[in-house]
Amino acid sequence: TKDKLKKLNITIFINNMNFYINLLFWIKFKFIGKNINLNKNNYILISNHISYFDFFINMKLYKEKIISFEKCYIIGIKILLKLPIFGYLLKNFNYIPIEVIRDNEIHTYNKENVKILYNDVYKELNNKNSIEGRINENPKIMKPINNGAYNISKKMNVPIKIIGMKGTENIWKKGEYPTGKGTIYIKIFDDEYIFNNQNEYQKTFRTLIENYVNNNENNKNNENNENNENNNDNNENKRISKY
Repeated sequence: TKDKLKKLNITIFINNMNFYINLLFWIKFKFIGKNINLNKNNYILISNHISYFDFFINMKLYKEKIISFEKCYIIGIKILLKLPIFGYLLKNFNYIPIEVIRDNEIHTYNKENVKILYNDVYKELNNKNSIEGRINENPKIMKPINNGAYNISKKMNVPIKIIGMKGTENIWKKGEYPTGKGTIYIKIFDDEYIFNNQNEYQKTFRTLIENYVNNNENNKNNENNENNENNNDNNENKRISKY
């Protein structure tokens, strides 16, 4: 059937991508969190977006079975669907496009397109996840945060999970070639959030991400502490409604 063929194509693609990623021995991946299995419940997944390399983080998340590509809907800009090969692959990954209106240096979302996007997400989110992110030239400071994830969460009463990424900007900076090396840290924050208002959503998201990215503590020690907690903590994540 068409669905089985689609699943097979995606599985082959993910395995091939991870094979080539693993050949990049100068790049390491470290996942941090007490409970990093995100397949148990429905979530809106949001993260900072700091590098072109961030797409490959999704491949690692799928491969490590942290999230299931069958249950994940990715929200992103529509123009990516026009890219050769890459656009075709995005369509297979349950990609929900959003149109961006470009006016010189100012980019705004097409409001009518956003309404359609919401309808698509509402239809699927009963048993699906979605990821949203915006690229930041300065990884230490987030751009103004839009409220799309908050609106979907509020409408569907689905909690938000926050993911922080650090180090991808050293691998592939915006506007440059992917010539960097180092360790990429992916932190899946423990709490789930049902926010009371947009300001609370924006403040929490910004505070968690910027504090994490700007944290000067030794990442290796942090990772070891998190791994020790993982071995001793089998409890399910708790839902939190306030920050």
